[in-house]
Amino acid sequence: GILVLALACDAKKKPGSKVKAPCEDATTVQLLIKRARKLTTGGDQGAALRCLEVGSRRFEASGDVWEDYGALSEDMGMRHEALEMLERAITLKPSLGLAALRLGNIYAALNDDDRAIRFFKKA
Repeated sequence: GILVLALACDAKKKPGSKVKAPCEDATTVQLLIKRARKLTTGGDQGAALRCLEVGSRRFEASGDVWEDYGALSEDMGMRHEALEMLERAITLKPSLGLAALRLGNIYAALNDDDRAIRFFKKA
C-alpha cells in the first residue's frame, strides 16, 4: 500500500534531486499567492500554509502575502497567529479590506468591541 506508493514516487525522482517545499520556486508575490490559493481550493490547506510561510519570509514586506497567510491561519483555527499576521498585513498595506474585515471578526469573537468596530470601519 503506502510503502509501495512511496517507493514508486522515489523511483520517479532523479538521483540527487531535492523535493521543494510548496511555492519555494515562486519568483513573485502574485505567483506565490496564486499557488497557495490553488493548494487551498484543492483541499491541501497544510501545503498552502507552508507555501505562505515561505512567502512571508521571502516577501516579508508584502501585505498581500501576510493577508492570505493570516486569513488561512484563521480558517485553520489559529486565531492568535492570524491576529498577528493580519495586523502586520494592515500595517504594511492599510488598504487591505479582507485583512480589516477578518480582524474585525476576530476581535468581535474575542469580545473586544472597540477594536472590532475600528477594523470594521476600515473594511
